[in-house]
Amino acid sequence: MKSLFYYLEIIRRYWEGILGLFSSFALMVTVFQLFVAGKVPEIFTLSSLQIEFCIQTTLAVLIWVYWIYSTKRFFLNFNENLVLVIHITTDEDEINHKIKKVVKSTLKEIEENESLSGFKIHLLPLNYLKSDKKMRRFLDNRQSSVQTLINLKLESGSFNDIEKMKISELNFVGLFNQELPEKKVFFDTISLRKDVRLVNLDKNWDYIYTNDGNDKLKLKANLNEMILHYSGIYAIYLNKPHLALNLLLSIYQPKNSQYENIEKKDGKLKLNSDNIVASRLANILLNLYLSIAYEYFNKNEREDALNTLLACERLIKRNIHSYNVYLLTARMYFETGNLQGAKDYTLKAKSMKKNSFDIPMNLGWFASIENNPHEVYVNFNKLYNKGNNQKQNFVEIVEFVGRHKPNYPKSEPLISFIEGFYYTRYIEEGRGKRILVSALQSMPDDESYEKLKGLTRKILNKKPVQKQNPINSSKKKKSFRVRG
Repeated sequence: MKSLFYYLEIIRRYWEGILGLFSSFALMVTVFQLFVAGKVPEIFTLSSLQIEFCIQTTLAVLIWVYWIYSTKRFFLNFNENLVLVIHITTDEDEINHKIKKVVKSTLKEIEENESLSGFKIHLLPLNYLKSDKKMRRFLDNRQSSVQTLINLKLESGSFNDIEKMKISELNFVGLFNQELPEKKVFFDTISLRKDVRLVNLDKNWDYIYTNDGNDKLKLKANLNEMILHYSGIYAIYLNKPHLALNLLLSIYQPKNSQYENIEKKDGKLKLNSDNIVASRLANILLNLYLSIAYEYFNKNEREDALNTLLACERLIKRNIHSYNVYLLTARMYFETGNLQGAKDYTLKAKSMKKNSFDIPMNLGWFASIENNPHEVYVNFNKLYNKGNNQKQNFVEIVEFVGRHKPNYPKSEPLISFIEGFYYTRYIEEGRGKRILVSALQSMPDDESYEKLKGLTRKILNKKPVQKQNPINSSKKKKSFRVRG
């Protein structure tokens, strides 16, 4: 019986290694010999020894399969969007239990986060993959079940007379090329290498044994941020914006990115690494929100797009790209039938870029459907004075105007003016002028229309300087040949 307890202790301590597997085999054989051997009856032509051999072989195979699966040497991906593997390389067996306990506790907290559905983390046996080549081979052989791997390399011993262990190196291994391309996310550009380095640049990875309690919490916090940030950025590379958003939201600290909460010295902002990381993260999150909102918009899911934008505004109060959030929110409010909300968010956008071309476009449109010719004149006179060289997609804009025009029959002269204005100035002059002539004829003989009529005649009598997407006939035509 002593041998049974000996094997159980070996299995408990070394289950993840080969020693644990063979100790399990030895335990199985010992138990079988003590309680089963000699008691198996003969069946048909099989002797009891043959039957015992079959039973033990079957049990050994089951133990091996369970060992392979429980130690994560092999696992299945049940519809997870992103599977991350953590591997730890240590230089002394004495620290194995300590670091494994900290990492397991961190991973458990991440797995308990219900907002991270579709994300799974597996912890490999310690020192299972001892080289970059083995790590890459591990991923290559499991491309259907795992996408990326993080290796934590630990050193331990006495450093400046202080006994401690520390993470000396972080290796991020994925199914990507050596030269990582940059990834465009709406207005922002993500660099996997640069963004991951930024988050981990100033982290303290020391675990001093005499400061066990504090350093354990510090190490867990560092691991949590590092794992979730890397996974979020990697999810962007995999074109999974919803998962990326949830991963990055779980580590975002809004107060660190807000100027009023940043320490000041001699009247100037004193930024620390937390402020820089939070500000960068805010920018990535805002662009993810915009990307997801446009995804909903293109699928005609207006309410979801609006709710996404409002969530973005609640989280990120003011950002260089908040202007675009406000404009798109104004569009979504209009599309969902809330004209006042659309006007309010256009004015919010105006507070950031008062001279923007988009503001009079929006306000002029809202004035037209409210049958306000004076405000239509005020805003489109501003657009007229801004010239023709604009970057908006005016074909899409006149499509929008034409689509909504039947909904506002009382505003037909004003909406026709807007339609003709865009065609004449930016798309097709002849067609635009015909629309403007028709609009001018339909405008009532009312004093409130006089200025708008004057602007209409002014446009009709002036040829546009430049059309959108002009064809430069002076350029020589070029051709190329592809040889098969």
